[in-house]
Amino acid sequence: MEWHPSATLQERKILRSGLLRHSGAVSHSPVSEFLSEENILRFFGEESKIEVLEALVGSLHGRDHEAALQAIWAREREGALRIAPDIGILRGRLEDVHHIRAAIGLCSSGIVDPSNPDGKTRIFVLFVGPVNQTRLHAGLLVRISALFHNRRLVEKLLRAKTGKQTLEILRQAESPGSQTSFFKRGFRKVAEFFKNRYALGVPDGGT
Repeated sequence: MEWHPSATLQERKILRSGLLRHSGAVSHSPVSEFLSEENILRFFGEESKIEVLEALVGSLHGRDHEAALQAIWAREREGALRIAPDIGILRGRLEDVHHIRAAIGLCSSGIVDPSNPDGKTRIFVLFVGPVNQTRLHAGLLVRISALFHNRRLVEKLLRAKTGKQTLEILRQAESPGSQTSFFKRGFRKVAEFFKNRYALGVPDGGT
């Protein structure tokens, strides 16, 4: 994962508390709840990152697409967020948005991504939400990270042929019958990752 290297103490506190709170239980809405078939797009590897971003934002409900693009690019300039070598998260916050809006872009061959040290990104997870709901964003980020740390699930999603199939795979992965053990394992992996990479264990008052 690549992120703004000088995360603030407040950001570290929020992520740390979210990881601790969710390490043994899952209480946030499923990622699939924020998606529809129309928000799941497939690409062929010939598109640029900006084309992928514009298409994903264009699939969101609402009229503030330009504002969403600007908000996401502002966060990208601070530092690209990556949860695996081939999976990136595009996120932004808007004043006039009152709930999470999300989209997913998939490309089995990969999209050339200038912010990716490995060169190409195969899955882009995009979401925008309220500007004043920091904990909501942190909780969703943790959940997305846990979900997409499952490499078997990632490959299954990339093999799906339609948005409907992709959504069904996500819903199955997040179903009550499967999510208990899966998310406990996923959250432990994510918690350890954040702790090691972003010093989430830094005590209050640290830098």
